[in-house]
Amino acid sequence: MYRRAASLGNADAMVKLGICFENGEGIAKDMKKAIELFERAVSLGNADAMCNLGNCCEKGEGEVKDEKRAIGLYKRAVSLGNAAAMVNLAICYENGEG
Repeated sequence: MYRRAASLGNADAMVKLGICFENGEGIAKDMKKAIELFERAVSLGNADAMCNLGNCCEKGEGEVKDEKRAIGLYKRAVSLGNAAAMVNLAICYENGEG
């Protein structure tokens, strides 16, 4: 269902499917596909995708580690009211990351 909804442009489904690929839940783990889905959902303005992609950038999962990009994504998600991004951004500030 996530695949079908994502193919129809549903950003929430893109995030959910991306998480499945990220964690190997019900599907083979594939960080490249997870990031592609998060990127598509970010382009649609989805705050959860911004937070998830920020996590990937911060940790260097599936792509080159890019803490500055992570901070930018977290800030965008925070501006949309995403609580998880608020926590992640605060931790980055606390640790002097990015």
